[in-house]
Amino acid sequence: MKHVRILILILCAGFVSVAWGQPPAGKCNNDWTEFLRTNMARWNPCEKVLGVNNVGTIQLKWTSATGRYVESSPAVANGVLYVGSTDNNVYALDASTGALLWSYNTGPISDSSPAVANGVVYVGTYDFNVYALDASTGALLWSYPTGNVVSSSPTVANGVVYVGSWDHNVYALSASTGAKLWSYPAGNSVLSSPAVANGVVYVGSTDHNVYALDASTGALLWSYPTGDQVRSSPAVANGVVYVGSDDHNVYALKASTGAPLWSYYTGLYRVSCSPAVANRVVYVGSDDNNVYALDASTGAKLWSYTTSSYVRSSPAVANGVVYIGSDDNNVYALDASTGTLLWSYTTGSYVRSSPAVVNGVVYVGSWDYKVYAFSIGFLSFPLANGDPYGAKISSVFDHDVKADKQTKAPSFYGWNSKARAFTGEEGVLNCGHPPCSEPVGTKGLVGYKNTKDQPFLVTGHYTGGSGCNHGPCSHFLFYTGHSGFDYPQTFRTQIIATADGLLFIPSDDPVIPPDQKLGESVSKFDILALDHGNGFASWFLHVGCEAGTIDNKGNVVCKKTQDFRGIDASGKVICSHDQLVTTGCPVKRGDVVGLVGNKGLLKKTSVSHLHFEVRTGLTENKNGLPTCVVAKCIPVDPYGWTGTESDPYSQFLGGEQNVKLWK
Repeated sequence: MKHVRILILILCAGFVSVAWGQPPAGKCNNDWTEFLRTNMARWNPCEKVLGVNNVGTIQLKWTSATGRYVESSPAVANGVLYVGSTDNNVYALDASTGALLWSYNTGPISDSSPAVANGVVYVGTYDFNVYALDASTGALLWSYPTGNVVSSSPTVANGVVYVGSWDHNVYALSASTGAKLWSYPAGNSVLSSPAVANGVVYVGSTDHNVYALDASTGALLWSYPTGDQVRSSPAVANGVVYVGSDDHNVYALKASTGAPLWSYYTGLYRVSCSPAVANRVVYVGSDDNNVYALDASTGAKLWSYTTSSYVRSSPAVANGVVYIGSDDNNVYALDASTGTLLWSYTTGSYVRSSPAVVNGVVYVGSWDYKVYAFSIGFLSFPLANGDPYGAKISSVFDHDVKADKQTKAPSFYGWNSKARAFTGEEGVLNCGHPPCSEPVGTKGLVGYKNTKDQPFLVTGHYTGGSGCNHGPCSHFLFYTGHSGFDYPQTFRTQIIATADGLLFIPSDDPVIPPDQKLGESVSKFDILALDHGNGFASWFLHVGCEAGTIDNKGNVVCKKTQDFRGIDASGKVICSHDQLVTTGCPVKRGDVVGLVGNKGLLKKTSVSHLHFEVRTGLTENKNGLPTCVVAKCIPVDPYGWTGTESDPYSQFLGGEQNVKLWK
């Protein structure tokens, strides 16, 4: 039991070395290659997908099962997640899907957090060894035997692997060969993970001391005695070392001399976890169940958030959000400025693994034998500057009879508070009236209740937002029509790719009988499509403008007819029209794909906005672009609706809650 007790604390150990809130120069590397990233910060300044405004929408992306507890903290590099488990294995998982790529059996338990550098994975284990594994195959490259358990997480800097051991030593090993370069004897076990900054190695020991060692020689530069064991790993920022101690304090020490600058007392509980530092704030967990935010200059408490049990996970900070686990089985996302809870997820057991945040995905392990990945789902919101109404990707359909009262929009809009979007402009006015002879809700608009107050059932043909002006309502496809929630935006707002995929302009549906004259052509609204290659596609409307179009203030916003598909706000061509209609263009999530316009609207009542929806069932063609045909290519709810049951948005204003099934 004694070993277990120590084990659950060491994974909190980490380090930080970073200038105050300064993103790295040049290209930003979003990977999380070591316990606290290569910037030694447990802070990811490159993360731009998840933030305060959208982290509350993240959902489970995947889980991957191991054979025992996962206390190790994930490293993510080049699309692969590396993590250790107490089932004796180091795992490499596909970061997108969680699929196993390889595993390596290290013998006794592997709970050290991996470090990845130059195609090599470094990790310590309970069989006393430090291992170097080929990152692509898991093949053993070398191993180095220490004199006891290695639960410290390796740090790689300048071709050297730094790591601590329970044999009381700090080691410097050649990253390429594993040869020992030097070792330094502390007074007791070194569970702490080294921080390397400006040629100095900072590390704690259970002999109560914090050490500063010359990174080249291992020579002692200084040591600072705390009042108890130092399992926490130092964080180094702006010339200051931050570290926790089992004496219940968080310390700030001058990096050059070890002189104490301040300490913060958390109460009658130890601080065994590692601090994260970002934007002049120190974030740290404690066994008193709290997460603390402290002023990095003074140590003054800025806020604290109370969980329901010990906090032995170390924080990760990214884009204004603090991510951390707790022994109450939860993973939390907190506002970094205020400590306000933004999101939480309950796993099956303790969360002592520390999160990694990479490209909009949160990765973490749990004692329930699983590794978890969370993201905002398959899609991001399609507007580059967000949405002023706090909109989320919601219903694929345009209307609901019981739409909320109109707000901040022209008279033909209704405001749907649950979708945080406006209803469409024509369907509410026209359906149920000539030339649409069917009553509202029977076969008219998907999303309406029918006359028996039952949700509309999908039968193979769908109605779009333009109502039934141009053909039988039961055959009116959005594909040639006018559906999707409306997101009013400034004219020429950039539209972004909601996920990776092939950007193209779809052709008109070849299956629709020519004598039906259903709806307008694709060019009527300058429709743009993005095939994600996994059965789903994003669909956009009004991606252009017509000459003489006037906005709701009477200003002419479009002096000449323009097509905004495949260009950015500066007019740069992302994908030419010829490409869009022949081969398409591959794009990545977040790439600009076009601009918000008003194509197809009445010139004198135009309000620039984007129609957006998700579709499934595209026909993939080997020698051409995908096609979207009736009864196969159907609108779907990005949070769960499959198209085979009642539209969940038919009645959501009547009290039914939409079940988010799409993970």
